[in-house]
Amino acid sequence: MLESVEDLDREGKVQRFTYTDKRGHRHSFHYVNGVPLNKSHPDFMVNYVNYVETDPDGKVKYFNSWVTSLPIHNHMCCMKIMRGGRARWLIENETFNTLKNLGYSLEHNFGHGEDNLSSNLASLMLLAFLIDQIVELSCSLFNEALKANKRKKTIWEKQRNFFEIFVVSSWALFMKGLILQGAPEPKAKGKRVKPGEQQNEK
Repeated sequence: MLESVEDLDREGKVQRFTYTDKRGHRHSFHYVNGVPLNKSHPDFMVNYVNYVETDPDGKVKYFNSWVTSLPIHNHMCCMKIMRGGRARWLIENETFNTLKNLGYSLEHNFGHGEDNLSSNLASLMLLAFLIDQIVELSCSLFNEALKANKRKKTIWEKQRNFFEIFVVSSWALFMKGLILQGAPEPKAKGKRVKPGEQQNEK
């Protein structure tokens, strides 16, 4: 496909534009519509966008290219495709990394295996993740508990401990318990005694 893009570039069919944002970062695009996907599928046409971001010192901060079925008419189309493509990495980091490393214990083997057990467990875990996001957006008590405990993984561990030991009668009491557990212990207040005063007391 890249060879086809180079051929179209020599024919003057590849469009280019560049702009500099308020931070001084330079964003450079070149794009073209109607590129054969590969030699095996010369009749399957796609649209191609290449993007490079450089800082004020000329250092490349990010570069990537994307293939899409969406028609690219102008620089605004390029911007939307670029932002959508970069957002995929946010999904990777903020969703799958969270599920694997931040307390949900979702491993790559979830969703595979005989019959449907692993797939069902993975679906339930995704459902729990969705509910947790809704709670984080709508529950002030949960956000207080998160602030007190610093990390979500710590909250999940404490939640499991609560369920093993106590009968939880209400969500509010449950969250207040997590807030109290995460609160730092008050420092003991005592009168400072100077060395001379300590000897006099003896």
